[in-house]
Amino acid sequence: MATVFVISSDWMLRSGLRAELREQGIETLGFATVGDAAQAVDAEHRPSMIVVEASEYPLAARWRARLHGHTPILVVASALEPTPKLENADQLLTRPVRIGDVAAKIQSLLKGIPA
Repeated sequence: MATVFVISSDWMLRSGLRAELREQGIETLGFATVGDAAQAVDAEHRPSMIVVEASEYPLAARWRARLHGHTPILVVASALEPTPKLENADQLLTRPVRIGDVAAKIQSLLKGIPA
């Protein structure tokens, strides 16, 4: 089964997205920081995908490099944030975004990932 790690200090985004994805049958774990997510990784909980705020993206990209295999990263950024530092993200969504739109992007990115 795919597991999505949602990393955001915005608890409304984190909890709303977790609830939406769980309704769709996708295991979802929420964390405030990349450090918290990294501590939770074990044989049972490895991310199939990472959703992260732009401010945490550089740490998430470095962490992803240490995980085995390619783990897609979807970045949720403010329209005011510069995007050059986000150029290696697999997908970029600019706020304001609806939880349903983020969930739809996650679904499309997960299609090529083995469950």
